[in-house]
Amino acid sequence: APDYSGRKYGYSLSTLVVNDDRKRIIYYLAGWPGSAHDNRIFRNSQLFQKPSEFFSSTQYLLGDSAFGCRPFMVSAYKKPQGATIPRDQEMFNTALARPRVMSEHTIGIWKGRFPWLKSIRMPITEDKKSLRNILQIMDATVILHNYLIERGDTIPDSWIDDDDTSSVGDALSETDELNRSLAVGAPNDTRRRQLTNYINDWFIPW
Repeated sequence: APDYSGRKYGYSLSTLVVNDDRKRIIYYLAGWPGSAHDNRIFRNSQLFQKPSEFFSSTQYLLGDSAFGCRPFMVSAYKKPQGATIPRDQEMFNTALARPRVMSEHTIGIWKGRFPWLKSIRMPITEDKKSLRNILQIMDATVILHNYLIERGDTIPDSWIDDDDTSSVGDALSETDELNRSLAVGAPNDTRRRQLTNYINDWFIPW
């Protein structure tokens, strides 16, 4: 039982969710105990273990500072305890927050459509079927969530924050520096550094 004691809601299951710009869930990994760290779940996902099957050389995910930086995962810079981070990193985190809001909205809509996800009244026992039954129902909610988005289902305002800053800017040009493949063996932070430089060049007036 202590393993399932989460950080916020008592006993819980942790779920890794990846969404697109339409708030569709395009990948998720559920079933981990609530005490599991986000990065631990990510490191055990197929996304992390077999990235070549999910990403081209110019594709990557955006995540918060809980995730370790990789060529296919660009995470926010961590703020040192009791200290400030450099201005370029702060601006990067500010820009990254906008699409991350969309991720929060995706999860909020998913739970809003299926309140069962907020309070799963099904016990987890030593029988593996007990957890499998929960995961099968979660599979169904993800399928229905994506189906309703495709159908243009109306989303009540109460399900998402009023201050929606999740709009994403225009796509980068194919000739942009950020769309170039990384060199084999490049440091894990290379893609994030590219994005940091791009954001600062774009937003800081000369």
